[in-house]
Amino acid sequence: MNTSPKSFSWLPPQLRELAELIGVEAALALADAVGGTRTYFPKSVGDDHWLLKTLGSEAAAAICNRYGGNYLTLPLGPNRGIAAMRRRRDAALAAGASADEAARQSGYTVRSVYRRKAQLGTLAQQRGLFDD
Repeated sequence: MNTSPKSFSWLPPQLRELAELIGVEAALALADAVGGTRTYFPKSVGDDHWLLKTLGSEAAAAICNRYGGNYLTLPLGPNRGIAAMRRRRDAALAAGASADEAARQSGYTVRSVYRRKAQLGTLAQQRGLFDD
């Protein structure tokens, strides 16, 4: 299932290796599912195993063949981590979501969302200072 000629140089080394093995979409799905945690990969998976449900049978088998019996700590995927939280929070606020809803969507506390709303309001006011 090697997806070689493509360049995955923009990925962290571990995800790059996985992308070469199972494809970039599957590697990112795996990082989204277990990134940032130490995860055991079995030598084979049953029909109801999370790895099979996350990646599909071909990619799950490739992972098991390469890493089965070992623990791996994968980096966070692009949909996790603080940058992704910030993007979700700001997108929710831009779409007119309430502070509570923006907090639920982003993983921030409602107090942090209120603080960001205040920052955005201040920035909007400052942009108008130099208009002709």
